[in-house]
Amino acid sequence: MPTEIREDTLDQFPWELIETTFDDNGQIIGRFTLFDNQTDRVEEFQNGIRSFMIQTDLSAPGGAVPWQSIETFFDPAGALETRFTVFDNETERLELFDAGVLTRTTQTDLSQDGSAAIWQTILTVFDGAGLVQTRRTVFDDSDQFVFNFEGAEKVQTIEYDGDGSDPWIVEVKIFDMAGQVDEVVTYDSIDMVPLDILDQLDLGFFA
Repeated sequence: MPTEIREDTLDQFPWELIETTFDDNGQIIGRFTLFDNQTDRVEEFQNGIRSFMIQTDLSAPGGAVPWQSIETFFDPAGALETRFTVFDNETERLELFDAGVLTRTTQTDLSQDGSAAIWQTILTVFDGAGLVQTRRTVFDDSDQFVFNFEGAEKVQTIEYDGDGSDPWIVEVKIFDMAGQVDEVVTYDSIDMVPLDILDQLDLGFFA
């Protein structure tokens, strides 16, 4: 397969090497880029459209960039579909897209004893306009906090007391159009919590 190699011997560009591979018809099928900052990028193409990309940090942790690797998948039209990032601090983030528009992210702390962050997971769901619709955070102490939005306005929060430090197990706050608390409802037992509230929490067999 034909290959084209470009080297930046005069240090004019932010990369050292670009190696591009073509099929027998001259259409691009792969590209490898080595950057000056010790990161690299591998791209794969189908029918001339990029289908996959992986970026890797070859420098020492915390060196060139705050991540170790980023894997990105594209749909047949070349729009973003999935992106998975592993960070230096042992957290990771999965992003899902629909026709290139971000729809959901999941962040996870994989570090020992959860030392990288004060949370275990953060799930964020976006509406068709790209605005946050729901964000649920599960903290290291097993507490959970859910924010619900309509457009750009916060309309509801749900707090789950996982460590038993509050006099209730679930507290729900409803906000008015001015963003002020309009109503507060607390539940002392998980059996009393409505299913539509439980469904928004990460409670295993309870949800």
